[in-house]
Amino acid sequence: MPRIVVATYHSLEFAELSALLAPLGWEALPPEAAGAADVAYSQGGSSHRQQAENRARAFCERAGMPALAIATAFQVYALDQGPGLRTHDYAGAAATDGEHRAKLLAAIKRVPTGQRIALFQASVAFVLPGEEKARLTTSTLECAIPPEERGTGGYLYDAVTQVQDRKTLAEMDDDERYRLGHRGMAMKQMGKFLVLTS
Repeated sequence: MPRIVVATYHSLEFAELSALLAPLGWEALPPEAAGAADVAYSQGGSSHRQQAENRARAFCERAGMPALAIATAFQVYALDQGPGLRTHDYAGAAATDGEHRAKLLAAIKRVPTGQRIALFQASVAFVLPGEEKARLTTSTLECAIPPEERGTGGYLYDAVTQVQDRKTLAEMDDDERYRLGHRGMAMKQMGKFLVLTS
């Protein structure tokens, strides 16, 4: 089974992507196991697509093996499309997932229920050593933000991302979250390519 470095230091993000990569024929490695623990997580970029590509390329070059990265942008209409590209460090680079969610809920506390609408976008980038062109897939999920967190599954903003059936992503089991969530949809598109590459 070919190995791939997953460009993240977030343990729950790694676990999710590792679980999605295994059926596609790839053994996922965290940066520490791929000799890439010194690579900076944030690689900048003017869009989440560019962030994902820059991150995957940096880890690929350091590890000398295929790399996969995911970048997300939570665009809340009531916050002028924020936090946007700052989705992962909204409450600070060292903040916990819970602190990011708490800051978001506080920022829209006075926004009426019908106006707590957002777009959650995810981009997945796959880079092979020596190849200039990255493979990119993107998905967009329209969602609402409930008044408080709900559910214990997933990570980051899943507990405040309300989708079909009025569930949050954190209230869904893994299969449902992968099927309906922004990250799962982007990985499903990438999966068709990864199967052919493994």
